[in-house]
Amino acid sequence: MDRTMFPTTAAWDLWQFVAGEKLGEGIGREVYEFSGDKSMVIKVESSGFQNIKEWEIWNEMKHWKGKLAEPPKWLAPCISISTCGIYLVQERTYSIPKEEYPEKVPAFLLDRKYGNFGVIMKDGKRQFVCHDYGMQSLCNGVKMNLVNAEWTE
Repeated sequence: MDRTMFPTTAAWDLWQFVAGEKLGEGIGREVYEFSGDKSMVIKVESSGFQNIKEWEIWNEMKHWKGKLAEPPKWLAPCISISTCGIYLVQERTYSIPKEEYPEKVPAFLLDRKYGNFGVIMKDGKRQFVCHDYGMQSLCNGVKMNLVNAEWTE
């Protein structure tokens, strides 16, 4: 993270205290290990509203139950978000080999890049989830049917 993003020593010190290793970046966000709990990540928004959208999708769908696919089963849980949405804490996912990706996913998960998915541990088992769903469009409703994944790089 660029030091110029933090105008005071206190702000920079706090960032250094909570942010661990940089894990990745995408369009408008960087992702860091959360130093206080390495099973979590901090997503830092530099432009746009992906953190806010991800937070809203998670909070809207975390209690839904569906016949074919339950959204919470497919989404990495969001834990907390800062007041302005710049920082989002989410459960950390881990990569798996491409050949272990499922053949089918819920239709509402449209951005099916390998890098947007991983696994979390749930009840002692690996659970395949999407960890980057801040660009998902739910404008046409949430289609819960399972469809062929057709994974992309």
